[in-house]
Amino acid sequence: MFRLGAEIKPKTVTGSTLYRQIRTPVCRPGDPGFTTFLDFSAKPFQMPALFRSGVVGHFSFSDQDIALFTASHNGGNFHIDGVRKILRQTGLDETFLKCGFHPPYDQKALEKFYAVHSDPSPIYNNCSGEHAGMPAAYVLHNDDLATYSEPDDPHQRLIKQIVSGFSEISAVKIETAAFRLFIYRCARGQK
Repeated sequence: MFRLGAEIKPKTVTGSTLYRQIRTPVCRPGDPGFTTFLDFSAKPFQMPALFRSGVVGHFSFSDQDIALFTASHNGGNFHIDGVRKILRQTGLDETFLKCGFHPPYDQKALEKFYAVHSDPSPIYNNCSGEHAGMPAAYVLHNDDLATYSEPDDPHQRLIKQIVSGFSEISAVKIETAAFRLFIYRCARGQK
């Protein structure tokens, strides 16, 4: 599979560890020059934007809610109920989610999904927790919900600034939510 011209190798682990004081990688399992996409692993970088926007405090989101914002889930009932709770707290429903549909990964939830002939809904997407959290900022600040996932949207620009702060890569060079970066360069903070 390819994305933006780079091959995606599912379940491949590559990394680079850096001591900031000496700016030299000390551990290089795999190929630290491998081009990767931080989209799934960037969720923890997206969380500070929700704190900075005041969303977490305003809606009194719980630790379980925050966990759904920052992780992928398997579509189990516990996760789906949690995402629906987040949406209710913000006055939204699953029609606002822009993450697309895929069936639940959890076997029991998958069997139940097909047994009751559930309609395809983005609520089952492993990223629905993240996509339930981001629109909360728009609800709080009366911004246009239709743009919450657009790369040039104010909230997405804030996320890019946060990633830039961690990686020292210019936010302007972080093109899209795919955040195409080299692991080694990201660890070294090279632009």
